Amino acid sequence: MSREPKMTTDSYLNRQSLLINPWDAPQEPPAVSNEINTSQHSLNSSYASPVEEEDPWQTKEPQPEAQPIPHGNPTVEPKDMTPVGEFRLDLDNEVIDIDTNPEREGVVFKHVNYTIKTTKRRKTVTRRYSNFIWLYAVLVQSYPYRLIPPLPPKKAVGMNEIFLERRRRGLLRFLQFVTNHPTIKSNALLDLFLTYEGDLRNYLSQNQITIERELMEPLEQHQIDLIPQDIEDRIAVFRSSLHSSAQTWQRLSLIMEDHARNLAQSSAGFEAFSYGLVTLASESEKYFKKKSENCKLLDQGYVDMSQGVRKVSQVMLDHAMDTNDVVAESLKSQMELLEGFKQLFARRDTAFGQMSSYTVEKRIQVNQIKLREIKDRQDMEKEVEKLAHLIELDTNELEHQKMQTLVIRYCIWSEFLLYHQLKADIVSMFQEFVKSQIQHASQYVQMWNELSFSVYTLPNAF
Repeated sequence: MSREPKMTTDSYLNRQSLLINPWDAPQEPPAVSNEINTSQHSLNSSYASPVEEEDPWQTKEPQPEAQPIPHGNPTVEPKDMTPVGEFRLDLDNEVIDIDTNPEREGVVFKHVNYTIKTTKRRKTVTRRYSNFIWLYAVLVQSYPYRLIPPLPPKKAVGMNEIFLERRRRGLLRFLQFVTNHPTIKSNALLDLFLTYEGDLRNYLSQNQITIERELMEPLEQHQIDLIPQDIEDRIAVFRSSLHSSAQTWQRLSLIMEDHARNLAQSSAGFEAFSYGLVTLASESEKYFKKKSENCKLLDQGYVDMSQGVRKVSQVMLDHAMDTNDVVAESLKSQMELLEGFKQLFARRDTAFGQMSSYTVEKRIQVNQIKLREIKDRQDMEKEVEKLAHLIELDTNELEHQKMQTLVIRYCIWSEFLLYHQLKADIVSMFQEFVKSQIQHASQYVQMWNELSFSVYTLPNAF
């Protein structure tokens, strides 16, 4: 994200004053079936789902409903999957910048537009929140077994600037991840979302769209060999820690947001102190027509002190923005990735639940027994052919289910590797955090030293 222009302490506090109570509940994804209806895409299932009271993803905000994918005879096109060995983030990252447009549109119900800028695509487009919901639904349909972070919630009523800023940051984190994901980044509809400069909803209603669903075909042996034999045990261990890990990341982000807010409030205090010093210098003119030389020096000292304190105030504000933009945002991203895994595992469970390998195996055994009993009887030839055909169909179905299971595990394992790689982002964040602390501490020391020269040269007798 590009650095925002320098702002005043008051404007920063207005945007950040409620950061200690951020939303903490990315929504549940729309229901995803194993098969996509090519004649009509209905994704109207609610994002909301029952959660426990202490769930770090819980929210009291109304949850957005997935918008239906427009008609126009959409088609589903299979797409090759990214090999695990090549599953790495693009070093030449796409950098996204999102701004909230100041003017809201709509006659009765006002909606907010977002201006999205991309560095690699070099495009600037305007999108509504509903367009993001559409994109999320499309990506989940296209990559049901990939890690996709959640969207921030939609707040139907009572939106204010603080909520809109939080939502803008959440949308930015979502886009920044999917546009640099090794598989998702090349999705055609994601590219359409980021490059089409007109009204996206109108375009989708007037044109046929193609959903590129990741290809579910048999893996090659070298791909199968990459899947750990104990992957189910690893998934179970990882899932058991999702809740506590998400709570930890949430607490850390709240701590850093609170720290940033305290810095901003201190900045506001120093700024007010600076104005007070200037007031003292100007008011002394009203009471003393003739001043001694020392009084004149004291008035100039007020001005110098005011300027020095104001510089310190601006450094504190920069310090607050760095803490929030670098540290808190990275911590939130980690929590959202865990929520993405939570939803990924839910889609995996749904897919495995629809498989009936045990039933198919039992049916094959029963039919094989029947076939052995009648295969030598000449008067049962049609029944023999029927049973043989049923056994063949069930055997193929069983092989297909085994293949699907391997592909799903392959995809999830690749997402584990990606998540492991993203730990480097946390290291970079800590490095930036320490670097920022050193830089700002040095600035504080320099400014107070400069100010001390002006203060200690003031007269102390009048």
